[in-house]
Amino acid sequence: MTGRMLETRELGFGYDQRSSLFDGYTESFAAGEMVALTGCSGRGKSTLLYLLGLMMKPDRGAVVINGADASSLGDAARAHLRADLIGFVFQDACLDSTRTIIDNVLETCLYRSQPRSAARSRALALLESFGVESHAESRPARLSGGQAGRIALCRALLNDPAIILADEPTGNLDDASAAIVTEAFRARAAAGAIVVVATHDSTLVALCDRHVVL
Repeated sequence: MTGRMLETRELGFGYDQRSSLFDGYTESFAAGEMVALTGCSGRGKSTLLYLLGLMMKPDRGAVVINGADASSLGDAARAHLRADLIGFVFQDACLDSTRTIIDNVLETCLYRSQPRSAARSRALALLESFGVESHAESRPARLSGGQAGRIALCRALLNDPAIILADEPTGNLDDASAAIVTEAFRARAAAGAIVVVATHDSTLVALCDRHVVL
């Protein structure tokens, strides 16, 4: 992962023509660093993560990965790039209540055209490492908030992503689960990943290498 860089260049985005969340926003995130995004509610932390994660396209400017404009790619190309490089941890875990935990973790295989059988052993190992392997064949309705958060992290880490984006990952977690998730982020950054976390959690902010205020 060494040398990877995630950047915004003169980024512009607004949900309507009357207001703009970002107007010429430029920032960079380097391999091996864990960065906290903070700011008041409504300032655009979650939106920036979605733009960085190629889930939305900017109105102008670019999201650049390793020197190439990734945000200008078509939908299919962005989806493939996202599946190959990016792990996303959503604020509310976003687990499918109709599917088992192991199926939720393996969901990203669909977007990488990776056989589920090849990824199953890694998925089970991740669940075990975060202490939730006993729930592999259960459904999310039986989980606590802390367990759901750890499972969402397993899903994000399944393909060993070079970029990890997390939206308030500790906001709904108990202290023990928050510590587990935070340590996982620190470990991924130490291994060379880019980790960008939108958060109001002062403890998490203090453990980041850098703090960006929106």
